[in-house]
Amino acid sequence: MLNLNKVKPKIEEMAKKYNLNFMVVFGSRISGLVHKKSDVDLAYSAKRPLDYQKEYELICELRRVLNLEPKVEIELVNLDNAPPLLSKEVAFKGKLLAEITPRSFVYFQLYAFKLFVEAKPLFALRDKFIAQNL
Repeated sequence: MLNLNKVKPKIEEMAKKYNLNFMVVFGSRISGLVHKKSDVDLAYSAKRPLDYQKEYELICELRRVLNLEPKVEIELVNLDNAPPLLSKEVAFKGKLLAEITPRSFVYFQLYAFKLFVEAKPLFALRDKFIAQNL
């Protein structure tokens, strides 16, 4: 089991190094529904976009800091281009690990809620279409 409080200072250092606004853990590690094949779901918002190389380096550092077994995967999500449902999940069920830019996570929560509210009619249309075509 991950002891997130123990690694928080190291994650804050990494967030500074990679110019992140904040980093959040979400999913099964927060809900408590962890099983043998559970991955570690982490999300971030960056001051400037990270290229693939920087994201890969960040994942490698996170693996080391979290001391993960080789079979445990890290799912890293860039919240700056995440879909509304995922954004809402992270914003309201995630746990903040590091916040370098003050209030950036609160601003993200407001933005995620706005995205979700705006997309809600589209979800209703999708559900109606699926129900009619089953």
